[in-house]
Parts: sequence; C-alpha cells; structure tokens
Amino acid sequence: MRAGGSLACPGHPEDLVRLPVSIIDPVRLARRASPAAHRCHLLGVEPRLCLALEDSYNGVRSAFAAGMMTIMVPDLLEPTVEIRDLCVHVAQDLHEVGRLILR
Repeated sequence: MRAGGSLACPGHPEDLVRLPVSIIDPVRLARRASPAAHRCHLLGVEPRLCLALEDSYNGVRSAFAAGMMTIMVPDLLEPTVEIRDLCVHVAQDLHEVGRLILR
C-alpha cells in the first residue's frame, strides 16, 4: 500500500504532514464496506476532518458515505446532479483545488 495526500493544521502551514494514501489493490479495497472510511482509519483521522479528492462517481459516493468533505475533479465523466449534491465543490482541475486550499 502506498500513502498519499497531505494533512494540515489550519493556520500552521509549517505543520503540514505528507502522508499519501492510495491503494495499489483497488479490488481488495472495494470489498470493504467503505473504502474511504478505511483510508481514514489508516491515517488515524476522523472522516469528518478529511478532504477527499475523487474523480469517479463511486469514489465520491464512498467518501460522502464515510462523512468526508469531498471535491470531485472529473476525469472521464462529468458529475451528475446526484454527484454534485454529494460534493462540497466540483473543481476543473487539481490547480483549482490547490488555489482553494491555499485561500
């Protein structure tokens, strides 16, 4: 398993912690009831304190079900009305996400 992503303490950019979270074996992870909740467990962080960046409908649904704030960055499929309602934001690309986070 690889790790990925970043956790930051608001107002304290020097406390930025880099811990990538991605899954090499998505088939094994997909068997879990909530893959997103499992990722939070691996980080030792409550889902409500996590921001999920997702590009798929199922990823958005999993993150939302886990209680995570979710930003969709569409890749192959544009978000439907249902998917938009599950996201705190839909970004055009990762540059936009970076600008949102650094505000």
